[in-house]
Amino acid sequence: MFSIHGGEQAVCINPPQGYGPSAQVATVWPTADSWGPDAEFIVLALRCAQLDELVGPVTGRGFFDASGTSGMLAVVASRYGAREAWVLSTENTGGASAHPWLSRHYRQCHTTSDLGRASDCEAAVYNFYRYPEPGCLAALGQALPAGARLVVVGALPAHLSTIHQTARSVGLEVVTSPIPWVDEMQLVTLVKGESSVAAGGSHFALPSTAQARYERWAHLAASLHVGPAWRIDGLPQPPSPHEHAIAITPSLSYGSGGNEVTQMVLQTIGGLPEATWADDPSVLDIGCGTGILAIACARRGASRITAMDICPQARAEASRNAQINEVPVRVTAEIPTDERFDVILANLYGSVWPEYLPRLSQLLQPGGIVVCGGIPSVRHAPFEAELVAAGLEIVAVHRMLGDEDVGWPCAVARMRK
Repeated sequence: MFSIHGGEQAVCINPPQGYGPSAQVATVWPTADSWGPDAEFIVLALRCAQLDELVGPVTGRGFFDASGTSGMLAVVASRYGAREAWVLSTENTGGASAHPWLSRHYRQCHTTSDLGRASDCEAAVYNFYRYPEPGCLAALGQALPAGARLVVVGALPAHLSTIHQTARSVGLEVVTSPIPWVDEMQLVTLVKGESSVAAGGSHFALPSTAQARYERWAHLAASLHVGPAWRIDGLPQPPSPHEHAIAITPSLSYGSGGNEVTQMVLQTIGGLPEATWADDPSVLDIGCGTGILAIACARRGASRITAMDICPQARAEASRNAQINEVPVRVTAEIPTDERFDVILANLYGSVWPEYLPRLSQLLQPGGIVVCGGIPSVRHAPFEAELVAAGLEIVAVHRMLGDEDVGWPCAVARMRK
C-alpha cells in the first residue's frame, strides 16, 4: 500500500483497486505539494484538494466527475463538503469500475450514465484526453446550470480549437486557468453563462526537478508486489527470491505499477512461457510511459527492446528508469518503420487503440505476439473481434488479477504465420 502524507491529511492508494479510492480504505486526499504514483491522474487530485481555485466553492454544491478516474475526484469533492457528487459511468469511462462500491463507502457519491444529472451540479471535470468526444463535452456543458464551472483536463494543443468551438455552442465561456498541466496537456476552465467565480490563484509548489521528485519518492513509497513475480520499488533495492524487481522513479508519466491496468499487463508478461524469451526476441513497447513494461521484458531476458512514446517527458523518464534498472532499452518518439518485432506491448487508452491496431500486422513478425491492455471488460468482446479482423488469433484473455476480476482484461494475440 502507498501512503502519501501532506499537511494534516493523508491518502492511501491500495492496489489493485487503481486510480480511484479503494473500497477497503477511507481515502482523504492530501495537500498540493505531496507526490505519488501515476501522477498524471493523482496530480490532478492533489491540485483539486483545493477545489475552490478550480471550480469555485464546493461546500453544499453538486459535483459531476466525468474525468475517467473511477470516482476519485467525486470522493475529493465529497470530502470537501459537496452536497452530492456524481461519477459518469459508461463503457468509455473509468467510472464504470467505481460501481457498486462507491456509494456504499461514500454516501454522497453516486454513479450515473446520464449526463443530465449534471443539471444539479455547480462544478464538473471532464477528461478530454481519455475520451475526446466533443458531443459528450457539449452534452455535459448544456446540462450544467448557469454559473457552473467546468474544468477540461488533458487537452492537447490540437484539441483546443474543438473545445473552444464546442464551448461556444452551448454557452460556455472560456476562462484562462492559472494552473499548468502535464507536459503539453492543458487545463481549460469553462464557465456557463454569467459567473460569480473569479479566475486566478496561485501556482502550487510541486517538486520542480526529477531529482527533487526522486528524493521525495524515497520517503513516500513502499515496495509494491504484483502477483508472484514482480516487485516495484520507488528506489532500487536488492531483489527478493523469485521476484523480478523494477525501480520506477516518480514522474508525470503513466505506469508506476500502482493501478490494475498496468498490473494486469505485468502479470501477463510474467506468465508468458519461457520459450517466448529463449531466443532473445525483439520487443516494442507502444506508449511506454515510465518504461515499466519494457523493463519487465528485460527482466524476463529480452535485450533488443524499443520503447516508444509521443510524450517527451515520458521518453526522458523511460530512459532514466532503464538506466537505473541497468537494462538495454532504446527509447524513441516514433515506431520504427523498417522493423518487425517478436513481442509488442500495447497498454493504451481505448481512444488511442484505433490508431495502432491496424498497424500490428505490419509491425509483428509472423508468429509474433502482442500483449494488449487498456480496454475495459464491457468493450472487450468487440475489441477481440477487431484483433481477429486485423489478422491475429487470440491466444489468451486474462481477466483475473490474483483472485479478483478488476474489469480490465489483458489479451495475448498472435500474428498468423
